[in-house]
Amino acid sequence: MASTQLPPARVLIVEDGAENRELITLVLQQAGLQIVTAENGKEGVDAALAGDFDAIMMDMQMPVMDGYQAARLLRQRGVQLPIVALTAHAMKGDEQKCLDAGCSDFLTKPINIDLLMQKLQEVFQRQPPRPRSVPPATAFRSSEPATVRDDVATTQTQVPRQTSVSHAPLISQLPM
Repeated sequence: MASTQLPPARVLIVEDGAENRELITLVLQQAGLQIVTAENGKEGVDAALAGDFDAIMMDMQMPVMDGYQAARLLRQRGVQLPIVALTAHAMKGDEQKCLDAGCSDFLTKPINIDLLMQKLQEVFQRQPPRPRSVPPATAFRSSEPATVRDDVATTQTQVPRQTSVSHAPLISQLPM
């Protein structure tokens, strides 16, 4: 499996095949990406319009709404994100059909992990991911003891308001 690190980014994977969806998710998470998944084109369009993504990986053959329709609809709605087509169709003309639908890139199935990583590197070189203020994985990391104490104190005062009263005694026992 590829050990390539990609820039911090959020990627939407729209894939109806559970095995492909899980494999792509695992590989991209290990490369440092945040992943959201959808199981058909309609869910993918809804997620893309509602979410904050840097790229979309789109299966082209799916139930409810296929990837061709989904890509066209996203482009009609003004979505400018890179859309990488994922398809088992590798005949001459299939890539052009995906590009004509609004996809910006093309990969064939079965997915070759090295090619997937290479394609995403190319995508992010052309259109770098948007910077985000605080990456979720590092939101509360600090090597400064005073900051950690402040975070614990803040949590002790805020969490009881957000949890049931029965948890308050346990929360008050958190170390300072």
